[in-house]
Amino acid sequence: MKRNRLAFLLFVTSLLFLPVFVSAQAVISALPVGEENLPDIGDLLSVNIDITDGKGVAGFEFKLTYNDAVLEFSEAELGDFLPAGAFAVPPKAEGNTVLYGATAIGATAVGTDGTLATFSFKVLAQKESEITFLSAKLSDAVAKEIQSTTKAATIQAAVEEQKLTEKDEIEPIKDNDNQEVDP
Repeated sequence: MKRNRLAFLLFVTSLLFLPVFVSAQAVISALPVGEENLPDIGDLLSVNIDITDGKGVAGFEFKLTYNDAVLEFSEAELGDFLPAGAFAVPPKAEGNTVLYGATAIGATAVGTDGTLATFSFKVLAQKESEITFLSAKLSDAVAKEIQSTTKAATIQAAVEEQKLTEKDEIEPIKDNDNQEVDP
């Protein structure tokens, strides 16, 4: 009898936790637009902040960090994910971080996947750089937090081909008598 009661209790307890394991978390990702390599120094790099599996989202706020020796924050634009009438708070950039958020009052996003925002950065140097999240929050129409995870972006430095010119001809190999030797 005790064994059946314990088995039943374990079964009921597992059913209570099942929604936690079944429900998918929203994922917020930083993704470079176009190529994964940095543009030329002085050009702009665009990075989309995308969301997947975001159900019932009415607002967001996140803080990005980046290497300020490689990138300089330029601007942020609200994406197409939130419903019409959504408004963004102007971005707040300090050092190597930028804080940005937006909300829709009384409405939630229709879909579950889309672009929350697009960030532009001026390229200062050709070095590998990461754009990561210091924090990220999603909220529903009553400002209740929606669980989410984040994925950072790694942007590679552009690799330039080295071309030989007539001046850069390869020096021939010479022996001790200063005679050219075939390799």
